[in-house]
Amino acid sequence: MEKNDKSNDIKGNPIRTYTIRQVIERINDVYYLPDIQREYCWDEKRVIDLFDSIMNGYPIGVCLVWKQHIDTYNSAKYNFYRFINKAYNNDNTGSVLERPVTKGKRKPLFAVLDGQQRLTSLYLAITGGFAVWRGRGRHRRTAPPLRELYFKPAGRNTKNEIIENEFAFYDEETAGNNSGWYKVKDIYKAKTSDEFCSFAGITKRPEKTQVRFLFDKLNTLSVITFYEINAGFSADDAVNIFMRMNSGGVPLKRTELLFALAVNNWPGGRSEIEEYLKDVHTHPLTYGSWDSVDKDFILKTCLYLFEKRISLAVDNLNKVDFETISQNWKSVTDSISDVLKFLDENGHCSQSIKSDNAIIPIIYYRYYNEKLFSDEETRKNLNAFFIVSQINGMFGASTDRVLMSLKSALIKVNGKAFCLNDFADIYSRLTGEKTALACDETMIKAWVYGDGTREPLKKGEDTRLLLASLPEYLDRKSYYYEQDHLHPAKLFNDKESKKLEEGGILRTTAAEWAEQKDTIGNLQLYRDRYNRNKSGKPLEEWKKSKPGWNFAYDPFELIKKDSRYKKEDSPYNIKYFDLFIKYRAELICDALENLLLVKKEEGYADGRKRSV
Repeated sequence: MEKNDKSNDIKGNPIRTYTIRQVIERINDVYYLPDIQREYCWDEKRVIDLFDSIMNGYPIGVCLVWKQHIDTYNSAKYNFYRFINKAYNNDNTGSVLERPVTKGKRKPLFAVLDGQQRLTSLYLAITGGFAVWRGRGRHRRTAPPLRELYFKPAGRNTKNEIIENEFAFYDEETAGNNSGWYKVKDIYKAKTSDEFCSFAGITKRPEKTQVRFLFDKLNTLSVITFYEINAGFSADDAVNIFMRMNSGGVPLKRTELLFALAVNNWPGGRSEIEEYLKDVHTHPLTYGSWDSVDKDFILKTCLYLFEKRISLAVDNLNKVDFETISQNWKSVTDSISDVLKFLDENGHCSQSIKSDNAIIPIIYYRYYNEKLFSDEETRKNLNAFFIVSQINGMFGASTDRVLMSLKSALIKVNGKAFCLNDFADIYSRLTGEKTALACDETMIKAWVYGDGTREPLKKGEDTRLLLASLPEYLDRKSYYYEQDHLHPAKLFNDKESKKLEEGGILRTTAAEWAEQKDTIGNLQLYRDRYNRNKSGKPLEEWKKSKPGWNFAYDPFELIKKDSRYKKEDSPYNIKYFDLFIKYRAELICDALENLLLVKKEEGYADGRKRSV
C-alpha cells in the first residue's frame, strides 16, 4: 500500500492523498460528520457515476476536514455524527444522519466539512448499500432487500464485441440471475486481485486485468485528496475555507452551515423552520413569491427580535438564547407572515425588491406593535419606509450596522403609530445620517429626472421596485412581469439615430433622447408574453396592432394638449419622445409623491395644475 502524499498550503494546513481503503478505515474512527451537515441525498446513479469516475481516473474533488481538539469534541457545544452505510431510500428521499457519537473519545478526530456525499457513497458502496422500498401501501415490503454495488469487468462477448466496464446496484436475487457481475465489496476485501479472480472463477485475461485495476483503485492507489484544517483555526475560518472550496455537488451557503450549528441548541428547530419556509414558499401570493426568504433570513430576523447582536458568526450564534426564540416561535412566524402579506398587498415580492433586509425592521415593528400594525396610516408609512430605504441604498456593505441603528430608532417608537418623517428624524439624531430616509419632492424628482449631482434612476432594480409599487400596477395579479422600454431602446442606437436626424430631429436632441431612454418615464412592467411579442416594435406600431392594450401613466391626453403636437399624428410617434418622457415622468412623479406621503407644490413650473 502506498504511503499517503503530504504537502502544505501557505497557511500550513496539510494536503494529503489517501487510498480508498485508508479512507474507509478512517471513517467512523477519525472522520465524523459535524452537525452542520445535511442528510445523505445521493441516489444509486450518482454513486455509480462516482465509481465510473474513479475507474477512469477522473478527479473526484477535494474533501475538506477540520481537526478537532479533544476538549471541543467532548464539550456539549457540538454534536458529531457517524457515517451511514445503509441508505433507506425511496423516491430520492434523503437518509438521516446516524446517532450522535458518544462523548469521551481519547484521540482527535476530523470533522468532514466538504465531501460528505462522496465519502458516504464510498463507505456505503463498500460496507453496505441501498435499501429501497418498492411499491406502495400494502404492496410495499416491510424489510426491503439490500441493493449492493456490483461490477461487470470489460471484456468481449460471444460475438467478440468489446464490453465496457459497468457498475450497478442489485439485490442478491437479481445479481444471481445475471452472470458476470461481481460484488465490489468482495473485490475490496480480497488479499489480492488474483485471489478474488480464482475465487470468482474469472479466467479471461481482459476481465482479470479490469478486476486488478479496480482492486488497485480500491486498495493501493492514492485517489482521494484531503485538505486538513488545523485545530487552531476558528470556526469562522473553517466555514470560510469551506465556502471557497465548495464548488461541486449540491451547494451550501455559508449561512446554511451556520444555521445548522445554531439550531443544534434548539431541539426541533430545524424542522420548525423548514416547515415554516415550505409554507411561505408555497403560499399563493398576488404578485410573485417570497422564495428569497430562507434560513438565513429567518435566523437573522430572530436575532434582530431578541438579541443585541445580529452577526451570523459562529461565536455569536453560540451565545444566542434559542430557548426564547423557541418559546415565541408562533409569534415570530405570525409577525413574518403578516408582514409578507402586507408587502404583497403593496405590490412587493422577491422578484421586485432590492434587499430582504428592508423587511426585517417592519417585522420588528409588527412583533412589538401588533395592534398598531393594522392602522391604515401606519401601514402607508411602513410601505413608504420600505421603498425609500431601498432606493436610498441603506442596505449596502454595512447592513448589520444599519439594521441595529434602525432597531434603536424602532425602540423609541414602540407603542406609537409609525410615521416615516418622525422616524427619519429619530434615526438622523441617532446616527447623524440626514439623507438615509429622506424623501421629499426634491428627492423624488432627482430619482426621476436627476439633478446637478446625480443621474436619474436608470433601468434596473430601483426602477423595477418603484414601478411595482405604483397603484396603477397593483392590478397585475400573479403573472410574471418584466421591466422593459415603451419606446424600444434600439430606436436610439447609432443607425436609428440617423433616421431621426433625417426626420428633422437634431443630432444633439437625438443624443439627449438616447440618454433618457432608460429612465423611468420610458419604462413599463410587461406581462412576460407581451414583452416577448412586442420585442423591438415601435410604440406607435404596437399600439395600433393591440388596440386593447394599455400601459400605466399614459401621457396621451397631455401630449395632445401641447402646442407642439400635430393633430394628424399619433402621440406615440417617436418624434414626440421628448413630450412623452416629460409628461409621463410628471405623472409618475405625482404618483410617487402620493404613495410616499410627500407634501407637494400646488402646480408645475410652467404654471399648469397637477393632474393627480
